[in-house]
Amino acid sequence: MKILAAIILSIGLAFATEVYFSPGGGCTEAAVREINKAEKQIAFEAYNFTSPEILNALQQAVQRGVRVRAIYDRSQRDDTKTLADELAGSGVGRNYGSQKIMHDKVLIIDQATVVTGSFNFTTNAERFNAENMVVIHDAKVAAQYLANFEQLLQEGTK
Repeated sequence: MKILAAIILSIGLAFATEVYFSPGGGCTEAAVREINKAEKQIAFEAYNFTSPEILNALQQAVQRGVRVRAIYDRSQRDDTKTLADELAGSGVGRNYGSQKIMHDKVLIIDQATVVTGSFNFTTNAERFNAENMVVIHDAKVAAQYLANFEQLLQEGTK
């Protein structure tokens, strides 16, 4: 392990991370906690979105004056269970990836923090599924994710 840590440090990949697992491992709580820290902007990518806790945190962020933008998989356009419409009611546009599947699950917060992993922003992911989530506190990593978000946003549809 010491060798691995030395390699990571030597190639400049050292950053603060937190790791969560579901079911019941605190993924939703961690995502909400990070959203609640946002001061300026949140970029949100969701393959599937049914978590009322995450919806509430994003809506509160909008009320605090945080700029929230979202990209969803095209399947969310006609999904009656998605919370994308409710988030749109808070002034967050509905954008869809142009790819066959936009499978990303990402929050980019204040150009400094990335929340990502296999964890879908859904109730089922927290309660029943084996999924993972990593919170990365690193501006360089966040910049790469944000650049990808901007590209997806330009290529996508409304």
